[in-house]
Amino acid sequence: MDFQGALAFPNYETGVHIAVVYLKNNIRFAVLYAKPGSTVDEILDAVEEAVGDECDEYKTILAGDFNINMNTEDGRTFCEVLRDVYWLHLRTNPSHWTTRGRTSIDAVFSTHDLKCCGVYESTFSYHVPLYGRL
Repeated sequence: MDFQGALAFPNYETGVHIAVVYLKNNIRFAVLYAKPGSTVDEILDAVEEAVGDECDEYKTILAGDFNINMNTEDGRTFCEVLRDVYWLHLRTNPSHWTTRGRTSIDAVFSTHDLKCCGVYESTFSYHVPLYGRL
């Protein structure tokens, strides 16, 4: 996979940050961090700025710490918007918690199927590391 470029979309006002790496084979990886207390709208605005309407041009993987519990009504609504607007489908299982607090706030979304995707067990971090493979 040849590297084509990278963009960063930090937002110090909302605390939602995204970095996007573009590869020459029309694949892009976006990594997001949303500080605790970020609203669904703030996170969706950041996704719009970083991913926009180019989902049909790239195979896109969006992963990160969304600080939205995917097992709540807000989390389900968030997943529906990503799916319906950006064609980004939740690939990690929201019933597998990703924090010691037994919430599912870290997730992987993608526009195309992944060969594998999940969470690693970790005794070193409050969050459980994620993985995915195209």
